[in-house]
Amino acid sequence: MYQRRGSIQDWNFLFRRPLLAWEEEEVVRLQELLRDAPSLTTDSEDSCLWLVNSSGSYSIASAWKWWVSMKSSAVGVTDMMWKNIAPPKVQFCGWLAWKGRLKTSTFLKRIGVLNMEASSLCLLCKAEGEIVNHVLLFYPLVRKVWINILKWLDLVWVLPGSVEVLLNWWASFKFKKVVQTMWKTVPLAVMWSIWKGRNECLSHGKIVDGLELSKLVKVRVALWSKQSTRGLQFLVEDIVNNLDRIKA
Repeated sequence: MYQRRGSIQDWNFLFRRPLLAWEEEEVVRLQELLRDAPSLTTDSEDSCLWLVNSSGSYSIASAWKWWVSMKSSAVGVTDMMWKNIAPPKVQFCGWLAWKGRLKTSTFLKRIGVLNMEASSLCLLCKAEGEIVNHVLLFYPLVRKVWINILKWLDLVWVLPGSVEVLLNWWASFKFKKVVQTMWKTVPLAVMWSIWKGRNECLSHGKIVDGLELSKLVKVRVALWSKQSTRGLQFLVEDIVNNLDRIKA
């Protein structure tokens, strides 16, 4: 379909049937794009250049640096998600929440596990659809849990619009080593505890209590820290009740 006559270069499209009006408009748009494309030359050898590297040559190192620069937030969240002291099942729960794949009733209906007639209301409030962001962030009791935990960490925040935004924000903070280890674990502990509370509500009809849930999150973070961090001399009770001593 490409024709060259001396210095004249042209594209000649042949179709097997007459075009509809909207198709003719698309062909005109395509021809306009092709007019602005670089000219093909027969006296130059075709070659590929890796534009990320100044030398034009591909290397693993340059590809990695380019990918990190393009996906820096995802790299930070991934590092926080899998390189921390939380148990593997807690890490996996956090990953599912990050990807929006926790098995909420709305998700189960979408993949065909629940029939369309089944209720998709939140088990905790019975008022809104059960989606990941509502269950883990926006339900009033859950929001109070997050606020309580942030006060424990001596921080003030504005509630993020989604779990993904929350994790991107969380992964950007840097502290000294001991605190950083606990910091990376906190959002996973919160989401795991909330999700377990939701499942207990579903299975046993247990009412979720915000203060009890907040204390449970703190105890879990403290226990995981004691079990996994060498040289941590603080007691679980110290971490739960006097975290500022460790942060100092």
